[in-house]
Amino acid sequence: MKDKNTIKAVMNFIEENAVDKAYLYDWYRHSVTDAPPVWTDEHIAELHGDFYLIPREVVERERESQNEKEL
Repeated sequence: MKDKNTIKAVMNFIEENAVDKAYLYDWYRHSVTDAPPVWTDEHIAELHGDFYLIPREVVERERESQNEKEL
């Protein structure tokens, strides 16, 4: 079993870095396509309600930071 402090640290990281609905709306509308949206506001709200979503660059930055600490 994982150390309780490790689990707490991971949960804190997730909660602090998960994007909100406004971020998802903006990302979808500005980066996917200029065509009419396939996902509706309801789709995005459902996704946000069911998952914690963390941008890849946040995770990669944290990984790099941890690797530097190990050196």
